[in-house]
Amino acid sequence: MGRDDVLNEIFRIKQKMVDAQKRLLAATLQQTNPTLYNAMFKHISTRMQPMRFADYHYLIDIYVDKRKRKCIKSSVQSGKTEYMVIDHLTKAEKGLAILYVLPDNDLRNRFVKNRIEKMFTFVPFYRDQMMKATGTSKTVGLKHYGLGTIVYAGSGSPNQFKEIPADAIYADELDQFNFTNYAMAFDRLSSSPHKLITESANPTVSDYGIDEVYQRSDKKFWHLKCPHCNQWQKIDFFTNIVYQDDDGGYMLYDAEWEEGCKRDIKVFCTKCMKPINRLDPDAQWVAEYPHKDISGYQISKLFSPHNTVQEIFEAFSLAQKNQSKLQIFYNSDLGECFEAEGSKLTHEILNRVKGDYIFPKSSEGPCVMGIDVGSSLHVWIDRVWEELEQLIWAGTVREFEDIDELIKRFNVKSFVIDAMPETRKSNELCDKWPMIGKSCRYVEGKTEENMKEKKRAHEIQIDRLQIMDDVMDAFLSKANMLPKNADTILKGALYSQLCRPVRLFIADKDGGGDGRFAYTKGEDHYYHARVYARLARLQLRNFKFRSIKLGGGNGGDANRSATGGNRFAVPANLPPHLKKLWESQLAKMKDGGRPQS
Repeated sequence: MGRDDVLNEIFRIKQKMVDAQKRLLAATLQQTNPTLYNAMFKHISTRMQPMRFADYHYLIDIYVDKRKRKCIKSSVQSGKTEYMVIDHLTKAEKGLAILYVLPDNDLRNRFVKNRIEKMFTFVPFYRDQMMKATGTSKTVGLKHYGLGTIVYAGSGSPNQFKEIPADAIYADELDQFNFTNYAMAFDRLSSSPHKLITESANPTVSDYGIDEVYQRSDKKFWHLKCPHCNQWQKIDFFTNIVYQDDDGGYMLYDAEWEEGCKRDIKVFCTKCMKPINRLDPDAQWVAEYPHKDISGYQISKLFSPHNTVQEIFEAFSLAQKNQSKLQIFYNSDLGECFEAEGSKLTHEILNRVKGDYIFPKSSEGPCVMGIDVGSSLHVWIDRVWEELEQLIWAGTVREFEDIDELIKRFNVKSFVIDAMPETRKSNELCDKWPMIGKSCRYVEGKTEENMKEKKRAHEIQIDRLQIMDDVMDAFLSKANMLPKNADTILKGALYSQLCRPVRLFIADKDGGGDGRFAYTKGEDHYYHARVYARLARLQLRNFKFRSIKLGGGNGGDANRSATGGNRFAVPANLPPHLKKLWESQLAKMKDGGRPQS
């Protein structure tokens, strides 16, 4: 036997040993950790690539984590969604009922068609599990897979969270959710012995969405050990890569690096200031609060070999004079929260528009009303002047019938009510007050200039982002007035809910494309009631309002009438075709009766 033959035999024996070790590992994992087994030996992504943990060392602990509740606060393209895809399919394969939630039905549909159904078609293992399924449903929202079932839901529809028993919930891109509807998902776990919850998102702002869950978790972060001084440290852009000089600018610790030098920017130890390997395979997750029940992970692009430090630094440099780009950098590249300047109302902004008055008991002057519909009806009533809108009542009522008394007491000339979720009751209220009532539905792309009106259903449609920007601008330009005790009325709920929405940039799910701007969703009923009051004002474009002088005094008498003190006078400025309708409507109000539908 020649030398080459010996070498070939040695190689063959080694390969057999490797193959045997792989088979042993596969058999062990199949029993102890089927998710990791499927990831390593069965899974193929939609890009027709197997899972490569050599590129994602930080993901291994997530795959082997058996805690019942996990949250992943992460930069884009970190592998978190791939993990959720593999894990939820594995759990369904074993017979669990899965509820996989995405922000809305459009995202749900694209996710299922472009990711899930493609894998069912092209990956043999997943195709076999579909063939073994006991059911035959092939709809976008319901799949029978292996021994289990999977419901894919959009958080925007409350009906998708009713009567769905579940063993495990997967929340993908949590920060874009409708949290009122998503709260119902947890009830679906009540009868399950498993009660598994996995939530992930590209973070947006502090104490919201994924960050709120992460703050309640054990707060794990990826730590490196310096080979020079043995200091363990979490890798951080602002402590390992850049520092702030005396002029407020940011400089690289790697002073020798320059563009075109054909190497990446070095990362430095925070203690000895010597270079360290950010991709060290011996790096570890370290929990700040190991006793907490929720297992939380925070992932940055700095952990991945697919992103250079130079790319991350250049993105930061380009964002320095642009708050939106800076938000994208923090959220998408670092996996950190960020609030751009001017992205939300603050107590300081609201305090600047306070007037020297408190809520009156009624108003003879013309008013507009906005109503946000939830478990209660959140109402906002503005006394309307030529230059501004003055809040003269805000609060909640339980029943739609309670709105009638407020309309009469405050001489409401126009109101807009949320069309959802109580569409029938909202329409009934508008039918009861046909000359002053409209319902509103948010529709992307509908601006004030092309605001669509469905006359038959009393419905108007407006773009959510555009009208919420309009309300924000009204406070910033002092076109709104609040009572002097606005910060304490309603036990602080008025201020807290007005300050809740944050305007932010949401990157595309996979980090590509241009993304979009949107406001966060949460406990913000009074903000939307103010939105609807603003829309009610826009319904009176041709109405002639009195001017108000704001210098000193009480900021305007909420009971002065724009019709010469006569509450039931017909405004002279109304278009002729509305004059008779107003006369009929006001006659009903004067007599204490209700207009006919």
